[in-house]
Amino acid sequence: MIVTEEEAQSIVCPLRDFGQCLHTRCMAWRWEDAGRDASKLPDSYLSSDLDDPRGYCGLAGTPVALR
Repeated sequence: MIVTEEEAQSIVCPLRDFGQCLHTRCMAWRWEDAGRDASKLPDSYLSSDLDDPRGYCGLAGTPVALR
């Protein structure tokens, strides 16, 4: 699921005993634009020219929308 940072705040993280998602403060967070450019992986990359950056939890793998 690809979400904004704001949307991620309402997602529950099962690794944190059902606490809130840490999104950009979590090692598993990946930016959507990194998934679109294989040369930027496995590192998370955020393009500075995005108006509304979105990302996803990398623990579940790459979302189907980015494959």
